[in-house]
Amino acid sequence: MEPIVTYTISSLERLIKLEEIAQTLTDLGLMSIQVKLLLILERFDYASVKDLAKASGIHRQEIYPVLFELQKLGLVEKRIGKPNQYKTIPLTQILNILLERKANWIAELQKKTPELVQKANAEIKSTAFIKQEDYDFKLITGIESFSQALFDWVKNAQSIDMILMFDRFASQIGERLKTANFIYKENVRVKIVTDALPDNVNISEIKNKNFEIRFTSFVTPVEIAIYDGNRAHLAIFSNRGNVFETEVAALTSNHPCYVKMLQSYFDVLWKSAKNGKQQAQSKECMQKTTRTRNLTKTQEN
Repeated sequence: MEPIVTYTISSLERLIKLEEIAQTLTDLGLMSIQVKLLLILERFDYASVKDLAKASGIHRQEIYPVLFELQKLGLVEKRIGKPNQYKTIPLTQILNILLERKANWIAELQKKTPELVQKANAEIKSTAFIKQEDYDFKLITGIESFSQALFDWVKNAQSIDMILMFDRFASQIGERLKTANFIYKENVRVKIVTDALPDNVNISEIKNKNFEIRFTSFVTPVEIAIYDGNRAHLAIFSNRGNVFETEVAALTSNHPCYVKMLQSYFDVLWKSAKNGKQQAQSKECMQKTTRTRNLTKTQEN
């Protein structure tokens, strides 16, 4: 038979009162565990953490940080000793402190709200007339289609970063560059990295002072170009020897992640590449080293 639990009128009234107080404290911003410990402390003159753990069923390690926060709020007092003991301030003072804290928070929020509304309205107005462009991914196949797309991208670009993979730079890429408008525009910045040999590259006809070219010993497997930092393409050619007699497939997109990926690849290659003079000096140095090694081997034999 289950035990019958009986309450006197006074004990029921106290339970109802405690529930109302707990709800009020929660509404004023306290967490449930803070409310529970405060109401338990109210029953003690002073209580240790051990007392609170026993009365609340909460582990000691959880009680310490809660008491620390309640002290910061000015709701609990600490008496140093062995062990340390804690006491809550009168409930009326707790309510007054929390009410004042809530009122200050509401006043601050009311002060900020007009500014936030103004900023939100300004943001809405500034974006109301902006055309939302969908990001695209396009696969272009065939040299004619690719050449036309390349011309369209180049003619309006203000900055172009390119990785060109063809050895016969002067006879092939040079022809492509001569037909591109950016070669004659002073305000267009052009940076090219190529694995072509410097001796095969003739850029004497290029008048653009913002045109830079660097050479890399790394054999670039693809051609990459980034236009104004907001569109890029990656092209694969079936015939490395002749750009005009080859099949090509190019993936182009204006998606930020795609553009950033190709831009990062270009930046790494550009940083490690050398200009024509540096590349020639490096080649000469390697030739000297090879000749020295060959001479040493001959002498040893």
